[in-house]
This record gives sequence, structure tokens and C-alpha cells, in this order.
Amino acid sequence: MISFNDIPNNVRVPGSYVEMDNTNATNGLATDAHVMMLIGQSIAAGTQNNEEVIDVFSADQASTFFGIGSQLHLMCKSVFANQNTMRVQCIGLADAGGGADAEGTITISGTPTENGTLNLHVAGVYVPVGVLTTDDSTAIAARVVTEITANPELPVTATSALGVVTLTAKNAGTVGNDCPVILNWFGAPSNHFTPAGLTVVIVEPTGGATDPDVADAIAVIPDSIVNHIVCPYSDTTSLTAIKDELDRRWNPLVQLEGHAFTGSKGTASALITIGEGHNNEHLTYWDNGQLNPTPSYVRLCALVGRAAPAIEIDPARPVQTLDIKGCIGDKKDTQRTYIEASALLNSGIATVKISRANEVLIERMITTYQTSPAGAPDISYLDANTPYTLTFLRQTLLNRIRIKFPRHKLANNGTRIPAGQAMVTPNTIAGEIISLASLWGELGLVEDLQVFAEELIVKRNEIDPNRVDAVLPTNLVNQFRVFAASLKFIL
Repeated sequence: MISFNDIPNNVRVPGSYVEMDNTNATNGLATDAHVMMLIGQSIAAGTQNNEEVIDVFSADQASTFFGIGSQLHLMCKSVFANQNTMRVQCIGLADAGGGADAEGTITISGTPTENGTLNLHVAGVYVPVGVLTTDDSTAIAARVVTEITANPELPVTATSALGVVTLTAKNAGTVGNDCPVILNWFGAPSNHFTPAGLTVVIVEPTGGATDPDVADAIAVIPDSIVNHIVCPYSDTTSLTAIKDELDRRWNPLVQLEGHAFTGSKGTASALITIGEGHNNEHLTYWDNGQLNPTPSYVRLCALVGRAAPAIEIDPARPVQTLDIKGCIGDKKDTQRTYIEASALLNSGIATVKISRANEVLIERMITTYQTSPAGAPDISYLDANTPYTLTFLRQTLLNRIRIKFPRHKLANNGTRIPAGQAMVTPNTIAGEIISLASLWGELGLVEDLQVFAEELIVKRNEIDPNRVDAVLPTNLVNQFRVFAASLKFIL
């Protein structure tokens, strides 16, 4: 007897009845498009409600939703500068109640004896300010305010009095402390110098305190796969909440995988200490440099924006050497040395390189996972490619079983299955898994397929007769990262 889905066996009304069954329609790899989730602060000028998920399709749209110059607007701007193919969702957070605004100053004194330019970088944005010999310090300070105000995308507002410019962060909290204000960054090669007769003293914004609770954002993340989660807060409380949520999502009874990214600036020693305090395969902590004009959260989003589409195309392919847009690299004297980069990578910190053209390039995107639950050194989840590849394998396996055997009866191996019956045996399922694995191999995600087929175990559960258990001996393809050779020569 044929197994019908919708046509009953006791139809008595004369006629012809044909139903549709798509269980054999596809034999490919069923996966969902990747989603990136950004969590960050908005300002009151934004039109979007906080603590709600919303799709964002451009930086301009983000400026409307979250307020121009807000943290979340600048995060979106950085992402879209580096990718334009992936779905981006955002969750805005209001400044914490009682949060303190960071403030900084630019103090100008003296009288210019030559015309020139104050070459300022504010939060990574070049702000040139013209200087004339007829100007006094009060006039120059007022012009600085004019130029900063003319760029509403900057994360600060500016006022001046008696030659002192006061900068105030648009968002309260520690985000305001991450606003580099630098004079003459590119120096003499770019003709950047302070006009003679002037003295400029910069105190970068400080004093920002009390960030919003990331748990408020986590609570509204939908129960669907969010592949890339960007969290600009790197404090222990925020990252613990993020890691707990990802551990929940990776649970085999939930299966809504994702990977989180954060990062910060600091000396190599400071970042090594931070990295050694984490040990999670679902978190990547980026080294965002020691001294550069770009806010850490902006560079973080640029890195994820550049890497995520490459991971979606091929989760097993390394992202090393990919360059990011919209960020200025550290100067030569503060770039990581080989020994510093090695120490960072051995402490759970993902690294970048700075090219000769001052471009920021991804060096190695690792996770914070470093030791096994027993405390032994463990490289099984060292590179972020591994959990991303496992996500692809698990989701395509689940979808293959769901599509091929949605309402099947289960019989033992060797049972004669009548033609047309929706009935399956463990061997039938094993055949589908081997077929699926061959597609994984064609995509360059797994190797040793002969061993896979020989060692694959698919059997009925000994306690539950309605359950099939399987063990897939999967050998993941690795990444080519290091080449070593001994050049033995003869004279």
C-alpha cells in the first residue's frame, strides 16, 4: 500500500485525486542565509524603539533609527563599509540610568605666526581646521567647534570658551571613553604639523561610566540562528551573559548556533591578561590595537563585516589577509611585534596585521577556547572556522533528515519495504548521510570520505524503538596557515 499524506484510504466520492510530495524534490544542501546582529547604544534622536530587533539595510537608515552619531549608527556604518550582502539586524539600547558622559578638551594657546591647518582626527574621522595669522586662540577654538558640529556623524558634541574646546560624548557610559582625539596623526609625510606660534593640548574624553545591561538585548534575540553577534562591551559581566546565551543556543536540544565577537584596545600584556580570563569556543576577542585613531567598536564591526560574508561563502576557508575598510592602523612603533602577536594568539586573542600602506588586515581569527574542561591545552576549537564549519554540517544534516523523512515509519534493517510506503530503516538513513557527506566533500569541508562511510554508525536506539542514533566520524578540512621548509643548499 502506498503511503499518502493527504488522500485518505476510504474516499467514496468518485473522482481523481493527486497530492504533491516534495520529500524527494531536492538532494542538495539546505541552509539559511547568514544573519549578523549588532548590539549597541542609541540616542534620543533615534526613531526606533530600544530593546527591539529591527532589520537595517544601510548606514543612513541606521542614523535615522538610532540617532546620527550614536554608537549603534557608527557600528552599522562600519559594517556596511565592509559588506553589502548579508542581512543585518540591530538591537538598540538606551544609555544606562545614571550613566556618566565622557568629556575631553582641546586647549589652544598662543598666536599663529603662519597660516596653516590643525589636522585633527576625532574618532577616526579627519577634521581639518583652518588657521590664519589674524586668529586668536578663542577664534581658532570656535572654528574647531564649527568643523566638529559640521560633521554630525561624530560621536561627540563640541562647545568652546576662551580657547578651550569641550567635547562631550553623545552616548553615556564607557563608550564615550573610546573616542580618540589626535593631532597631526600622519605627520610630516602628509604635511601635517601645527602652525608656528600655536600650542595645542588634547585631553581625550574620559569619565564615561555605567553601560547598559546586555541582558536586555539578549532577552529579545529571536529564537532563530543568528550567525554573527557583535557585542561592543568587553567587560566580564556582559561577556558572561553573551557566552551563557551562546552555550544555550549550541545545546543539541536547541540547535540555534551563533558566534559572538568583541574586542578592545590596550597593550599586549593587558590583552593577554584579558584573553587568559576567557575560555569559550563561541567567542572571538579581537585585538583592536594599542594606539590608533579608530574607536574600538568601529574597528570591531569592520572586522566582523569583512569576515562574516567570507565565512558564509565557505566556513572552512581562512579569512587571513582580508583587508578592512574605514579604519586606520597603528603607527609602526605601536604595531604588534611577532612575539607579541604569538603571545596574543596563545592567549585566546584574535590578531590583525598592519600593511605597509597602513591597511588593517586580518591575521588570524581565533576563539577564546584554550583548554579542555579538564584543564589540558586543547586546540580543537582554536580557530573560528571550526565552529562555523560545524554549524554548517549540523544544519545541513538536520535539514536533510527533516526533508527526506518527515513522517516515516521505522523498521529494522533487512525488512522488506513495500513499494510506495513511507518507511525507513537505519541503513536507508545511513545512505542519505553518506550522500550528504559526499556533498560536504565537494565543498571542501570534510575529507577521508571512504573512512567516513566505513566507520559511520547508524542504528536503532536500544531503549526507544522510535529513535535512530548515529555517529558521524567527520574529519574536517583544515586551513593552510603556516609553511615551513629547510632549504638545504650546496656550494
